[in-house]
Amino acid sequence: TSSGIGTGLATNRVVIATKSPAQTAAVDALRQQRHRAMEVYGLYLELLTIFITHPSVVVGTYAASTIKMALSTPALVQNAPEFKGYDLLLAALPSVLQGVVMLAMKSDGPDTSASADTPVAVYLLMDFDDVNAFSAFHSTARSNALQLAQAMATIAPVEAFELLIGYLSELANEIAALDASTVQMPEVPLENRRKWEALSVIFGKTVTGMLEARTKLLSEKQDSPIRATAIATIENSIQNSYPALVAFAPRVHSMMAAHLNTLSSYLPYLAINPSHLMSYIDMLFSHLLKPAVNTVGNQSAVGGRPKTVDGVFDVEEVGQLLVRRSACKYFIRACKDTNGQMLSLAEECVRKVDSMWSNQLLSWGERGLLIEGLFLVSNHITDSAQQSEFLNQVAGDTINRWTTNELTRGVASAASFVSYIGIDALDPSEDALTHRETMIGCVKVIYGASMRLTTPHRPPTHMAQARAQAIGSTSTPQDVFAPVLLAVLPNLLSMIRCVHELWTVQGRTHIHPQLHGVLEMSKEEAALRLGGFLSNNAEKRRGSKDTDNNAQITFKTGIDSVRNFLDNMRDNSYLALKYMLGRAVFYTIPDISGILLETVFNGMDQMQLKHVRFVTKNVVHTLVDNCPAQHHRTILSSLLPGYISFITQLLDEQWSEFMRRVPDLRAGGGLEGGLPNDRDSTRGTENEEVLAVLECLCVA
Repeated sequence: TSSGIGTGLATNRVVIATKSPAQTAAVDALRQQRHRAMEVYGLYLELLTIFITHPSVVVGTYAASTIKMALSTPALVQNAPEFKGYDLLLAALPSVLQGVVMLAMKSDGPDTSASADTPVAVYLLMDFDDVNAFSAFHSTARSNALQLAQAMATIAPVEAFELLIGYLSELANEIAALDASTVQMPEVPLENRRKWEALSVIFGKTVTGMLEARTKLLSEKQDSPIRATAIATIENSIQNSYPALVAFAPRVHSMMAAHLNTLSSYLPYLAINPSHLMSYIDMLFSHLLKPAVNTVGNQSAVGGRPKTVDGVFDVEEVGQLLVRRSACKYFIRACKDTNGQMLSLAEECVRKVDSMWSNQLLSWGERGLLIEGLFLVSNHITDSAQQSEFLNQVAGDTINRWTTNELTRGVASAASFVSYIGIDALDPSEDALTHRETMIGCVKVIYGASMRLTTPHRPPTHMAQARAQAIGSTSTPQDVFAPVLLAVLPNLLSMIRCVHELWTVQGRTHIHPQLHGVLEMSKEEAALRLGGFLSNNAEKRRGSKDTDNNAQITFKTGIDSVRNFLDNMRDNSYLALKYMLGRAVFYTIPDISGILLETVFNGMDQMQLKHVRFVTKNVVHTLVDNCPAQHHRTILSSLLPGYISFITQLLDEQWSEFMRRVPDLRAGGGLEGGLPNDRDSTRGTENEEVLAVLECLCVA
């Protein structure tokens, strides 16, 4: 219906040049039809604006979907200003954006324990049975709202942008007034914080829509004053709003993180107007110039958990950590989305990063993220020698740390690895904590390099690859990461082998008995976490007296810290290996199949299923996809038969256990021990494990 109404308005534009009575009557009838169509279209938009601003999330979501379809009318998309209902659309724009903000705002969902004192709360209780149902629906609602915001900005870029700037300015003034009213951290109402977050995301979609409209205007072949004016208006709107938004800096950390997301929307604009790019980078770095978050063992580098006092997280430190990570994340995005404009600023950025690192203002994790952004910048260096020199300047120290004799001895065996990272005792030494920080920091840099670095010009085409294979060439001299790969791979694979061996019977003997919980969570600890780990009840977080030792010491001796460290090391190592498998130099290593059998594929029969799936998806799949044909016999034929046999055996065991609980279903029996999808039992999890093993077998 939406498309039909829009098409009708578009196709009724008929020019009749003759003046006969019959034709004049036809013209009058057509004008009346147009007038009636405009009345209907106006009523139609009025109803939709009522629906999209309705207190019910369900009603608003379906209205947003309908409006989005109405905006997809070809005549409207192709030439919006000439669309007959364009003025009516502009009039409806404020109400539509108001509804979009309501739908994009985060919410807690229905609360049956409290009285419904607002229309929104009443409709939440009417529309949803529980929080889970609301969360699933609200994800779709928010996505539809953001897509509608982008569509509106494409159709009416300047009008939508000015409205949104008005909303942001109004809310920013309220926040600034609260900031000025107290020296302490201001208490910004929760609704305002959620509204700010929603506006920041909507703003990003709006700027994207504006830039799409600009690109569309630039692609038009016929030049005209109207077209030039429209392009200039869009560019001026973005340019004039940027300085004020950069200057705004809310003190509430969660709002500052959302504001950084707002500013990142300007990156496509900064790519074509790089004069403001350095000031944008300086703004990001300004959030890193304060000392790094005071965490246990510098956990911002290891697992991202700030310190706790009696099991309670420090809210101020959590917020500061969020802002710092957001600044690092948007630095990577700036290096990626500015089309090489960062290359002229690369040396300055390297100096600033080195200065912050030498002054102990960065954690290992933050430094790794900034270096990852610099890897992206280096891809625009067209000379291989210059790029290699730049990489050595950026990451040479990290690579040297990873290849030291001390670390090589530390990953020589499971026993040495346990001692090296300090999980053979309840109270790890300072050296052990330093080793953890260094290892995870180095692995993240290696992962970033393997993922981000390309050849100086562009990846080789399929024809170039075929030509290289035809002449027997198996290396890529232009791959500046190749020497780094060969240097770091031995210790990386040794570390993976050590982590795998921790799950074996022999490996467990090296770990302190009270730290066995780092390998798998006990039922008591799982119950403790589900009972209130994320709540505000500190007593629940600390656990009760009848819990076992593992649950009791979770927040006291660092089981969480070690578990996060091992998870980060394993996952980042697998991912680094995944991208290494995509490089030709990997397959030139002598006896690489035997090395992989002894490291990555070692001890898989003792691994948890989630780890088997991760290896399958990121290592086995990538290996099969990228292994050159001439190495199929020497590599794939050595690795896959044993792996497929292991997966098949695992599937047989899982399936036998599953079928043991299933009586004759043809006789109408049920599943022994509960329904398969009963979330209160373990049946659903076990069924998922069967499907997970099937997935691994299919990939193999």
